[in-house]
Amino acid sequence: MESYMGSSLCIVCRDRLPKSREPAPLPLCHTCQHLRSQQTLLALRDKIHKVEHRHRDLEDVCRSCAGLSFGEEVKCDSRDCPVFYSRVKGRTMVGVVKSGVGKVLEGFEKEVAARELLEW
Repeated sequence: MESYMGSSLCIVCRDRLPKSREPAPLPLCHTCQHLRSQQTLLALRDKIHKVEHRHRDLEDVCRSCAGLSFGEEVKCDSRDCPVFYSRVKGRTMVGVVKSGVGKVLEGFEKEVAARELLEW
């Protein structure tokens, strides 16, 4: 729903963003965007890493159960297994986080790089 309405909270520190008629290009507060840019980059990358790591761990459980080696695709679709639903949910979360946080991270990295070029 936030993708349609825009975010009213900073994606990093969860502070309220200032209200304006036009949505901010990046859902980041002034502090996170300008004063703590390196910490913000780290926090955004960490959010993506945590979701990917959790999904990878669940796939490892499924590989172990199915007797698959590392790197083989997990094709298990056992509806009786609770790990199956967690794995499917994890795969969906990876996509959601990469499309949301990933786009913010990409835009913010470009902004920080441009800012650093101007400082030279």
